[in-house]
Amino acid sequence: VTYLGTFGGSFSGAYALNEDTIVGYAATADERVHAFAFENSQMVDLGTLGGDESIAIDISRSGEILGVSKANYASGDPGYPFWVGFVYRDGVVTEIRPSDGRDVFPAAINDHGQVVGVLAETDDLDDYPFLWQEATGIRNLNDLIDPAIGCRLVTADDINASGQVVGLAVCDDGKYPWDDSFVGVLLTPES
Repeated sequence: VTYLGTFGGSFSGAYALNEDTIVGYAATADERVHAFAFENSQMVDLGTLGGDESIAIDISRSGEILGVSKANYASGDPGYPFWVGFVYRDGVVTEIRPSDGRDVFPAAINDHGQVVGVLAETDDLDDYPFLWQEATGIRNLNDLIDPAIGCRLVTADDINASGQVVGLAVCDDGKYPWDDSFVGVLLTPES
């Protein structure tokens, strides 16, 4: 067992690893959590995006770190903290931020830098799973599937190097025996 350490606080947690690096969160002296990368027996604080907390969630084989951080500005209210996704690559942070001020909860990153997760609204009525790429930004995964299928995606939980996404859906059109229940789904991009 290898103790990874903290940033002066009382706890830490690891979420993911590749061949060289472990990522997760560690408490600071004031018990706030900061995202970390642990490599070569050293824990590096990845900081925040202006808020007081951040968490590293996933890491690709190529070393791109996916995380989420509180930020101190949303919807014109500079005092309201909300969650913003980020990709940390070679010391550079790229934010995953929608234009409408929704919270971003990224779940996974693949080796092409594609990210999946959920954009959340406080009332849960307009939450939707997303696919993010630096070149195209955030896209609602429900807009990328045929509505005739009769299912609405609820989460996007992982993405592989081929761009296949797994998550949960609700189907409610009477076509399936599992209507109105959550079901696991695999989305495969068309060639």
